[in-house]
Amino acid sequence: MLIQTGCSQGSGQSDLWKQYKAHFLNEGSSIVDVANDSIRHSEGQGMGMLLAEANADRKSFDAIWQWTQQHLQVRDKDHLLAWRWQPSMPHVTDFNNASDGDILVAWALLRAAERWNEKKYDAAARLLLHDIRQHLVRYQHGRMLLLPGVEGFMKEEGAIINLSYWVYPALEKFKQVEPDEAAWPGLISSGLKLSGEALFGAWKLPSDWIIAGETLYPALQFPKRFGLDAVRIPLYLAWAGYIDHPAVLRSAHFWQQFTGASAWPEWASLDDTNVHMADKVQGIQAVAALIDDQDGDWSDKKPVMSWEKPEYYQATLLLISQLASMEKGQ
Repeated sequence: MLIQTGCSQGSGQSDLWKQYKAHFLNEGSSIVDVANDSIRHSEGQGMGMLLAEANADRKSFDAIWQWTQQHLQVRDKDHLLAWRWQPSMPHVTDFNNASDGDILVAWALLRAAERWNEKKYDAAARLLLHDIRQHLVRYQHGRMLLLPGVEGFMKEEGAIINLSYWVYPALEKFKQVEPDEAAWPGLISSGLKLSGEALFGAWKLPSDWIIAGETLYPALQFPKRFGLDAVRIPLYLAWAGYIDHPAVLRSAHFWQQFTGASAWPEWASLDDTNVHMADKVQGIQAVAALIDDQDGDWSDKKPVMSWEKPEYYQATLLLISQLASMEKGQ
């Protein structure tokens, strides 16, 4: 499905996507976090591949996927992706993966396989799906969990998890293409339950990172915040059609308190009522507009993106929210 808003006549690609590529698609090959030492994340490549597919931009899709294969699919024993690449040598200093990056790339490959009738994309996606199931899905304390990475997240007190890594529309697609695999419906069910229970602080909002042990609580190893990770929880829930989920409703209620303010919440503390306000967080505003959209006319509510020194993550959230608005609940 094309991202329609702002689409140039006859181009097949939205103006937003063209602007995004101009700032973040490095030499036509990889999505770059330009404000963060120009590193590349597996998550960023997955987002870029999704946006390229949605804009019917096969040239960019192929370039990002080829770069990802060459530079991130470098782990010895599986097809998962190293989570981070840096311009200086050695380029990969941590071979651990990030499961949201693996999921986003696999989902983009499945979508591309259907759009362009390309079997090699489907085959590559299924290798990733196999290894996600084998290495990242765990059953503990009566819950099916998605580990954020293969290494370092199983602790004595429980598993450290990030509920923004449950990309629900992707998991729904995986369930469709692998109907005999219990992992996908299991993860969807567990994620919905966990996201409904793991609401903390005065605002009753999800935390970026939590411990899933005998009980659920924000992980002490990370700031106790509804922050840049957790804002994707209502995004992915709404995208998959779970618009009445408690995490969506609580997030919408929180953001509605700041409608009309000159700045916007970048994060909220879950220890107290402190809220950090910032400008140029159009990506978070776009997520808020998405989940507050009941009449389907998201384009009238989306924030205006400034393309003068745009921030990578905010720009990505904006474009992904726009895509979600077109596909919500499909």
